[in-house]
Amino acid sequence: MKKLTATTLAAALLAAGCSSIQTQPAPQPVPAPGSPVAEAGCPLAPERPVDNSKKAIGAGVGAVAGALIGNATGGKNTVIGAGLGGLFGYLVGSEIAVREQRDGSVMLDIPGAALFDTDKTAIKPKFASTLDQISATLRDNPGTIVCIIGYTDSTGSSSYNANLSVRRAESVREFLERKGIQGNRLTAAGLGERFPVASNSTESGRTQNRRVEMYVRR
Repeated sequence: MKKLTATTLAAALLAAGCSSIQTQPAPQPVPAPGSPVAEAGCPLAPERPVDNSKKAIGAGVGAVAGALIGNATGGKNTVIGAGLGGLFGYLVGSEIAVREQRDGSVMLDIPGAALFDTDKTAIKPKFASTLDQISATLRDNPGTIVCIIGYTDSTGSSSYNANLSVRRAESVREFLERKGIQGNRLTAAGLGERFPVASNSTESGRTQNRRVEMYVRR
């Protein structure tokens, strides 16, 4: 008997539960007031009821697969469940973190250093191939919409940082448009130094805060 790898087993589990997972509607709550998504003005998908008859099977298979994917990469970038996050499974193990959100969307957390040189807004050529892959996924799933949010660390003035974060988010949006993603599916916003994910008192923390988040939802 062949020994199954974690990735192979995860794929098998996802395939076995595919019909149940795909037919499970996900709830779409309104983002909490003051949250990054709400502050950025990201559009929301319409509310959908939860089909509890499918929930147990879908959640079970998704949870096991998500755990296996996380373990296979040392838990660094985990795709939770098998919803929209499954579309971006090829990013697991890369520098991009893939996280499914409670509202059914998936967030791609992209380090700013991977996308841009210091104080620049032009996308690095070596990262363009990754964005090409993401663009292809979005083209293959025309029912999705994307909100792109740029962030900076706290170095410099808050007004400068806000402007830089907007220009960086717009740079990603323009890239996706050039790759054939309709503009009415894309929203770009910058939140500057707001909503830090780490301390700005250390270089490591500032590096983490310089990032772009892409929220993909149906």
